Amino acid sequence: MEIHGQIGENVTMKKTSFCEAPWKHIFSSTPVWAIIVAQVACHFSFITLSNELPSYMDQVLQFKFEKIGLYSSIPYIGTYISAIIFAWIADNLLKSEKFSTRNTRRIFETIGMFLQAVFMIIIAFFGDKAPIFITFFILTITVNSACVCGHVANMLDIAPNFAGTISGLAYGISSIAGYFSTKIVASLLENGHTFQQWRSLFWILFGTNFLGWAIY
Repeated sequence: MEIHGQIGENVTMKKTSFCEAPWKHIFSSTPVWAIIVAQVACHFSFITLSNELPSYMDQVLQFKFEKIGLYSSIPYIGTYISAIIFAWIADNLLKSEKFSTRNTRRIFETIGMFLQAVFMIIIAFFGDKAPIFITFFILTITVNSACVCGHVANMLDIAPNFAGTISGLAYGISSIAGYFSTKIVASLLENGHTFQQWRSLFWILFGTNFLGWAIY
């Protein structure tokens, strides 16, 4: 009623028709499943890094709470800034028509996931050294935002009318992976918070990101 009052009495309100989601085509679509796998990997990595690595700073690197709070917040500032930059670059690449939509998505998926996998290798080998860990911890979460210009935007490319449906499916499945993240970490660290114990987690994150990138 409020909207109708604002736009006036003489404007005809057009009734929108809705069509049922083509579930059979969605579930049998290879691109949709590639996006879902990429989203699961991306979300699992982000949730694990965000939730668990502050404990690593406390238990392994012996940081004070003030430093933990500072170093845990910096990646989110980096993510905010990088998301704007990545979106601007992606738009310009598409407008220039020098890169196809497919290749543009692949470029940003490589930045968002392949680089994370590389950073995890570095942390797995040198993560017990505070400066190296902090540098690549920040970089890992910062480049995660590139995935928005990769597989996330790809949902609109392949099915603009059902992007919300695919998004809900992808995020719903990825949230289950996020739930198991805490279970996996608890299982790995049940014998103590040592660098060797955490190294197993870093290798899992490497494999997750690499697999998500490779399948996409």
